[in-house]
Amino acid sequence: SVGPVRLPNKDDLLMYLALQMEESPLCVQPKEKGKIKFSKTGITIFAGDGTNQILVIDCSRNGLHAVQQVLLSFPKCLQGNVVYLSRHPCVHCAKLLLQ
Repeated sequence: SVGPVRLPNKDDLLMYLALQMEESPLCVQPKEKGKIKFSKTGITIFAGDGTNQILVIDCSRNGLHAVQQVLLSFPKCLQGNVVYLSRHPCVHCAKLLLQ
């Protein structure tokens, strides 16, 4: 018998979780801005202190991008931690991540 398929490393697992959040029933397209259409995204935030903890898993909802949603719900969770997004961040989300 064949055992369960395991992902080769932690990074693949965390990215897989972000991709799965994109398929969540809660996940919806963020609001359009002008003629720019945004894609829904999933996000996973992993503790960067070596504790191997997933701090936040979320998605685009309530008209907000995943990064905006996480910053409103958990404003301090990005500091010093590793962020996995299911898609490239838009310019606004990239700026929020860097700040």
